[in-house]
Amino acid sequence: MKYRRYAAFGSSFCALAITAILFMVIVVEALGNGLVVRANEVSEEKPEYFVVKASRQWDKETFAVSGSPASLAWMLKPGIKKALMEDWKLLLVNKENLLPEGYKIETKRLSNGLLVDARIYDPLMEFLKAGNKEGCNLLVCSAYRPYERQVELYEADLAKYQGMGYSYEKACAITEETLAVPGASEHQAGLSVDIVTLRHQVLNDAFADTKAGKWLAEHAHEYGFILRYPKDKEEITGINYEPWHFRYVGKEAAEQIYELGCCLEEYVMLQNQLAILNISDKTKDY
Repeated sequence: MKYRRYAAFGSSFCALAITAILFMVIVVEALGNGLVVRANEVSEEKPEYFVVKASRQWDKETFAVSGSPASLAWMLKPGIKKALMEDWKLLLVNKENLLPEGYKIETKRLSNGLLVDARIYDPLMEFLKAGNKEGCNLLVCSAYRPYERQVELYEADLAKYQGMGYSYEKACAITEETLAVPGASEHQAGLSVDIVTLRHQVLNDAFADTKAGKWLAEHAHEYGFILRYPKDKEEITGINYEPWHFRYVGKEAAEQIYELGCCLEEYVMLQNQLAILNISDKTKDY
């Protein structure tokens, strides 16, 4: 794992191997129980703004088992889908999982005027206070961002790269390496914050090597937060490494994610498969 001693590498590798095996076992059982249906049996939704680049996926997910090139497209049945969407802390937001239409949150204002989901305010304050006690001088530079603001940022970056001579498609690709498509931003959910320091306010990889960057990465899970976009997970998250971006998932999930060395997409995949088995007896009539 990224910030753990090499002595822990062996145990981490074993844990990931076990997880991969568990994925395969769960998928086989789920298919055998008829709990999933093929994605090609489901009609596609009509295109919406930006959905050409980020199709809404609350009803459909695609994943590969244990890194295999073979993937299984599937749709959760109503009873299972409802159960999986109940835990707001594990809300997955990315290109394949846009925020639900009409998504609303109650916000709370930080001392610098930025807003976050009111439910993460207290753990965030504890997180920042603990870091400041260690002399990190932490500063939240970005938090909740409404949809309209995300559109403004996206279109501004797009115009910038097109102005540099890139085609529309290439400009989109470059933009999305560091900025989420509108509707797919964690900041729109109010569950994420970008944290820097008074001395290092530039959002770059060098932040990981600062005292604050190291402390945040090593202790975030103790307060229910995770490093949302880890290094070497870019192909899964779809976002470049961001050592300043932290997401609240709750202490239990944060500790498990930290110990496994996985990203949120991988963790949610595992939880979904476990949930399918756990509630299968309750959904036989679907």
